[in-house]
This record gives sequence, structure tokens and C-alpha cells, in this order.
Amino acid sequence: MKLKITLLSDFCTGSGDGFNSTIDTDAVFDEYGFPYIPAKRLKGCIRESCLELEEFGVIPMGSVTGIFGREGDMPSLFFLSDAYPEQYEDMLFDLVREKDKILTNYQNVAGLYSYTRTQTALNPDTGTAEKNSLRTIRVVKRGMVFEADLIFSPKMIEQEKEYLKLGAELVTHMGIHRTRGLGTVKITLQETKEKEYEEIRGTQEPQETVRWKFGERNKIFYSILLKSSMLNKSPEGSQTKTQPYIEGGKVLGLLAGTLGKEKFQELMQEELIVSNAYIMCSEKRCSPLPVSLQKRKDQGFDEEGKMEVVDMLYAGEIHEQMTPVGGKFADSDGHVVNVDTEIQYHHRRPEDKSIGHANGLDQSAFYQMESVHKGQKFAGMILATKKQAEMVCRAVSSIQKTRMGYAKNAQYGAVEVSIDKAEVIENEKTAELVHDFQIKLNAPVILYNQNGMYSADAQVFCEYLREAMEIEDLVLDQMFLSYETIGGFNVTWKRRKPMITAIGKGSVCTFHTEAGATVRHGEILFIGERISEGYGEILVSTEKNPKVVLYKECEHAAAEQQEENRTNLISLLAKEQCRREIQAEAIKDAMEAYQECFREKEADAVVSRLLQICREQNNADDMVMQAEGTESDKKRELTQPLIKRIKAALEKEYPSKHRIGPSEQFREEEIYSLYSRIFLEQLKYLLRPDREERKRCAERRKT
Repeated sequence: MKLKITLLSDFCTGSGDGFNSTIDTDAVFDEYGFPYIPAKRLKGCIRESCLELEEFGVIPMGSVTGIFGREGDMPSLFFLSDAYPEQYEDMLFDLVREKDKILTNYQNVAGLYSYTRTQTALNPDTGTAEKNSLRTIRVVKRGMVFEADLIFSPKMIEQEKEYLKLGAELVTHMGIHRTRGLGTVKITLQETKEKEYEEIRGTQEPQETVRWKFGERNKIFYSILLKSSMLNKSPEGSQTKTQPYIEGGKVLGLLAGTLGKEKFQELMQEELIVSNAYIMCSEKRCSPLPVSLQKRKDQGFDEEGKMEVVDMLYAGEIHEQMTPVGGKFADSDGHVVNVDTEIQYHHRRPEDKSIGHANGLDQSAFYQMESVHKGQKFAGMILATKKQAEMVCRAVSSIQKTRMGYAKNAQYGAVEVSIDKAEVIENEKTAELVHDFQIKLNAPVILYNQNGMYSADAQVFCEYLREAMEIEDLVLDQMFLSYETIGGFNVTWKRRKPMITAIGKGSVCTFHTEAGATVRHGEILFIGERISEGYGEILVSTEKNPKVVLYKECEHAAAEQQEENRTNLISLLAKEQCRREIQAEAIKDAMEAYQECFREKEADAVVSRLLQICREQNNADDMVMQAEGTESDKKRELTQPLIKRIKAALEKEYPSKHRIGPSEQFREEEIYSLYSRIFLEQLKYLLRPDREERKRCAERRKT
């Protein structure tokens, strides 16, 4: 179902941000410049409307809590996405493949849908503006239509759906300054023809059969594409911090919710290993960079996009000031990738709904949440038996579109999950006999010592590794370790998990064995505790590289424009670019006119009269006819060069770099109105100092 929001007035959701020093209160835009309405704002307005219906007795008491859920122990019965402009996907397609990035930059796109308004505060005693009270707000233009996906949970009964629809259609105002003329909206609900996602609880059969061939032990590679921002709360400190990856535990939880309790217990009868999902680069799964990599202070990538860094495990003595490369990710070829995150601002209004903002009282709050930005793709692996692999693939095929993470009922967590490939784990792989090798942790490792207590001791890690690799004389040689705090929350028991200090991802150690050991370079092992939740992934390496070359993230070439644009977005942007060219030409001509012959005494009156005529007449011919009626010969003489410039401007072509569509072409009346207004206003502005100087001279003559 689609939620359709039509703006009946200018609108501003309030992003909590400003823009440089020019805009004090900004609307919410995505990274391309398209305005949108965050789902949390939209859901809050609908909930407020439903509460009013409940207070008036239109719907039964307690219905709102049942539909919208309760914090901590009761989830919402519907999912709501952010509301984007109509044809958003098609406009985004046109925008991304457009080659001229100056035309399609953020401010140009945002300027197409918004403008700025200013306001000030009045002093009640004097009736004049208060000092330092001028404020600028950017608003989205009225008339725009936004659409959001509204998806009902299978647990939601028809009567509850009707209550929700009634509450949504009752919403008439949204955003800030809704009592000052902004934010008047009309919300309607429309059925969609496409089959919508429903939360799977083991009640539906998969849409496709398993197409992979499995052996006794299998490695399944899965990927997760973020269709919206995702909250992966970190157990360290503030809960507003997000992790830059998707924990294996979240993937395991998704499988649990899909299969249902009985089938999930059947799945977990044997050990199932689920790795963390890390960011992808050119369809390759990345992994955390080793913490032993260091660079020279202030060193960056060179012109070729390369950076040579030092692995301190093998570097020996260094006589330069070094600094860590940082907690980034890189693929197997050394391409460095940063996970994009963003800050979203939210507020909880007081219980007293007459107060329209968070004031810190009555359970109200203004808070921020960091999330992983949408559009990024993450990948991981699952190690499973034949039966487990078949169950996992069937489950994933039935929930390709779903939601994960925190706050997934509104705004966050829309994802597409897919199985990319599966392969049988073969034991007969090429291996070599070595005496020294390196281990890198791709995920935190949780360990127990001999006393059954959690431990982050490197020697305990060596004991685990000695048992896993069956090397009796394994000795820890060198190490570069980081540490992480691991916690969490058990939803079933509604209790926090214990806080654990673990050896962190990116830690590296070198090991030595006198007898030698058969080691496979590039082999991935899982050791330690809770390996079903993404912990304990390690990478074995037999190479020694004192110098490591890193590369910038791969830049993909823009797609060729082999088909027509799907929307008129590029044409509208080209028209706005042409409009700016006309304005620049008008300002330039005004400065030339002022320098040439416009310092006469009557010039100010002539420009003011022409400006008034311009506002009244729709074309240049009517302006000429009315200007010829000027009673003064001197004023008529000054008027002629101005009219000549305006008529010459109308005969010019203002070619933008892009072709403007037929429906967006400038009419002569539009060019006349735009050029003449800017030309005359700029000229009047240039004449202001002369006018003020003449006034001062007149006053001196009087005295």
C-alpha cells in the first residue's frame, strides 16, 4: 500500500541542521538533493492523530498501543518507509547517469524543489524588529507529492488496518511552524498492484527451489543491499553510535524470524557458523585492515591513487614518525573502502500535545542517531551442512526484501538479501609446510580461560589456535592487538547480555612452530565462542610483506546514455541553469549601462518608472508603447538605451550545455520578465549611492 502526501502549502520537516551561515533551519534532503519526509516524523503524526481518535471514542481505547507498539516489549504492526517525491527512482536513474555533475550537484537539485524564507521577531514595546532576530528557513515548495510504502504485518487484523487508515487520512499538518502557515498536507492511501513484502513467520513456501548443489560441508556467500539507512547499534558507550558492518547475529536473527521457532531449532541442531557482513568493493567482500599497518604522518594517496604503508610486524626499526592507517576496510587487492554513515536527528514530544517541540520535560527529548547510509552492499558467509544449507537458501529466497536492525518499523532497515553463490568445502586443498605464519582477526574473538572466565589474553588465544590447527608446539611470536567491548540485549529474556572485553577485529599475530605445520594461505577459520553470531573469524597468511600498497576505492565509470531520460528532471535542471545564465547576463548589462551613460540626475526616476512598467506589462512591445508616453524629453532620451538593451537581450539565445525539453522551453514573455526585472533592479541598486550623495548635497545647500 502507498501513503500519498500532497503538500497544500510550503513545508519544512526540520533536519536539525543548518547550511553554512545562510540557512538557520533546513529541510530534510537526501545526498542527491531530493527532499523527503522521514518515516519517524510521518509515523509520529499518524500516531498523534490516532490518539485523538481514541480520546474522542472513535476507536476503542488501547488500539493505538496495539497498532503502534510500545517501547521495549511490543513491536509495531506495520512498516513505514521514508516518503520520497513521485517518480523518485526514475529521477534518480536520470540524475546518476548524467555526465555533467555541475548541473546535477546537490544545491541545483535542492533548489529545484525548495526556496528560502526569512522571518524576524518584533519587539512588543516598539513594534520594530528585534536585533539579531533575523532567521532564514528553507522550505519545500507546495504542490509536491510524496509517496511512502506502508506494509502491514500478518498479525494485523482488518479492523486495525481501518483504524490506521482513518488516522492517516485525518493528518492535516506536518513539520515545523505548522501553526504559522507551513506544513498543510493531504494524506491518502492507495492500493498497489505489486505484491508487497510480508513478514515471514514460517507460514509461506519459498518462491523458488534451491538451485545450488551441496556437499557434506558448504560455504554459502550472501549479500545484503541497504535500501534505506540501517541502525546497527554499538554496545560501546552511547547507543547512538552505529557499527560499520552487519553482525552475523542479526543475520541469524533474521533466519530465526523467517523459519519460526520449531524450524529454527531444527536448523541449529548442528553448529551453524554465520560471519559478519562487511562492505563490498567491486563485488568483492572487504575485511578490516590490520592494526599493524602504519603510515607516515600526514601521508595520503598519491596522484595514481596509491599509498605505500608499513606493516610493523616485519618492518624492523623505523626512524620516521608513524601513525596508524585507521580502522578502515579493504578488499583482497588492497582497495581501501570507508563505510558511509550519517547522523539523523529526532525528537520525542511531551505527553502534552499542545507543546509542539521537545523541551526536555514530560518524557520529551531531542536526540540523534548514527546509521549506515543506504545504497551500500555488504557480504558475508555461512558455513553449514547440506541440510542446513538447503534450509538457509529456502528461507532467504522467501524474504529477499525485508527489514533488519533497530527501528526497522519506520525509516530504517529496509534491505534486500540474496544468496550469491555456494560452494562445497573441500579438504584436499593445496597447502604448504611452514614454520612461521600470520593470523589476522576479521572479527572480534571471544575467549574463555582455564577458569571459565572471559579473557582477552593473547596466550589464551594461542591455546585456542593450537587446538583448532592441531599444532602442539605453536608459540606466539609478535602481536599487534586491539580490544573491543561486546554486549547486547536478549529480546526473548528482555535482559542485557554481559559486557565482555574481546580481542578486536584487525588484530594480527605471528606464530612459530619448530616442527612445522601444514598451513593453507588465505584460509578462513572460526575459533572461540559465539561463532554462530559472527565472532571468531580469522584469516591465515603465510606471506611476509614489510611494505603494503593500498589503493583508493575503485571508481566506476558512468553508464552510457543509451536510452531517453525517464523523467523531465534533467530538462528542468537545464532550464534552471539557463535561467541563471540570463540573470548573470542581465547583471553584467546593468553594470555596463551604469558605467556608460547612467549617472544623470533623472536616471533614478527613469529606472523606477521602467521597473514599474515591467511589472505591469507582459511583453517588450507593450513596455515600449507605455515608455514612449514619458512627458520629459530628457527622460525619454535616457529610456531609449535601456529599452534597446532589453530588446537586444530578447533576441539572444541562451544555450545551456543541455537540451531543454519542448515543454520546458522559455517563452519570450518569460525571458522578458526575468531579464528586464533583474536588469532594472541591479541598475537601481547601482544608482543608490548616487541618489544618496545627491540628497546629502541638497541638505548641505539648505544649511
